[in-house]
Parts: sequence; structure tokens; C-alpha cells
Amino acid sequence: MERTLLVIAPHPDDAELGCGGTLALAASQGWRVVILDLTRGEMASNASPEEREAEARQAARLLGVAERHCAGLPDGQLEAASSLRQVVAAVRSHRPQILMGPYHRDRHPDHQVAGQLLPRAAHLAGLPRYRVPGEPWRPRVILQYFINEHTHPQVLVDVSGVHHLKRKALATYRSQFCPRGRRVTVLNRPAYLQYILARDRYFGALRGVEAAEGFMMAGGWWVDDLDVFLGRGGRPD
Repeated sequence: MERTLLVIAPHPDDAELGCGGTLALAASQGWRVVILDLTRGEMASNASPEEREAEARQAARLLGVAERHCAGLPDGQLEAASSLRQVVAAVRSHRPQILMGPYHRDRHPDHQVAGQLLPRAAHLAGLPRYRVPGEPWRPRVILQYFINEHTHPQVLVDVSGVHHLKRKALATYRSQFCPRGRRVTVLNRPAYLQYILARDRYFGALRGVEAAEGFMMAGGWWVDDLDVFLGRGGRPD
């Protein structure tokens, strides 16, 4: 059966910031990686939605992402009900073993909404009577990635070998992270990306590797193969 990883991102660039290395690693190992951006990021201080979409497409190609879609929900106004149906539909359509979304205690309200709805969306996606198109499906693992805030991670993924791809993907978002000719924001000050990359190095140092990305578990493991669970399949920390 094809292995699929579905990532829910409130805005273009959120997936790359939080788990870009993991996406590149998964793609390199034969996983089908899909990103669903819930909004077009139209409330950003810099760039049009069209410019952000072009940057997102380029970043996805660099990471080896198979598909990237946008739900077109209103940026800055994500609500649980509309977002929930979009995520359930995506889960049923792509049938992922792993579902990822942002850490729900992030300071951005859209990140909070997306993170909080993950367990409920995964549950409803498996109920035959829930009225969203597609056959019922439930992910095996639900993980939350960090964007602006972090805590001690429950899961660490070694991304040392693909970290250069994450850096390249982030570099495609020139409208957000490069201040030249743009309105100065928190995101395009050098310290912001320095924090993201330093966090990866810190998480790596926890396990003696160059770089790692950390996750919190929003759902338990579904294990039917202990060799996979204790070997290459990983385990909770």
C-alpha cells in the first residue's frame, strides 16, 4: 500500500518552517507527501496571494512534495467548522498513514485552530455517516510541528541529510523572509530564520546529530508491526 504523509498548513511557508526537513526525508524514502494550505496567506504584510502561491510551488518541488493544494479559506479568520470539513475531506481523499499540523499552542490564532482540530478531523474522517465526500479513513499517527513556539518534543526526526533542502525551500519565500524592498516584519528580520534553523540544530543536539525536527503527538500510534515500530518506523521519545 502506498505510504502517504498529509500536512495541514494554515498558510504557505508554515509546513516548510515546521517540518520541511521531514517532508524532504519522507519523499526521499518513497513516501507520497501532500500539503494542504488552508489559506492563500493574503493577509501577509508583503506579497500578493499569487506571488505566495508561486513561492509555495517552488518550495514544494525542492522538497519532493507530490501534491500541494489550497483550500482558499480566509487568512486570519480560520474557524474550526469550515477548516474541519476541509481537513476531513483531504484525509479521505489522500488516505494518509501520517497526518501533520501545527502545534496548537502557537501564538498565531490560525495555527491554534489548525492544530486543535487535527484529532477531531482524524476521528470524523473514519466515521461512515459523517457527510463529507470520500470513503472513511483514519490516519495511524497524528503529529504537530512547531512554527513560532516550541516545547520539549515527544518525537524527533533526524533531518541532517536533507537539511540543505529545507534551507533552500525557505529561501524561495523571498517575499516573506527577505526584507529588501519590502515592509519590515517579524518574519523578514534575520533573527527569525536564525531561530528556526537554530531550533533544528538544538533538537539535533538532543540526539547527537546535526539537525532534527521535533513534534508533539496529537494521536496515539497504531502499531501492527513491532519490527517497524521499534526500527525504522520510529517510536515516541
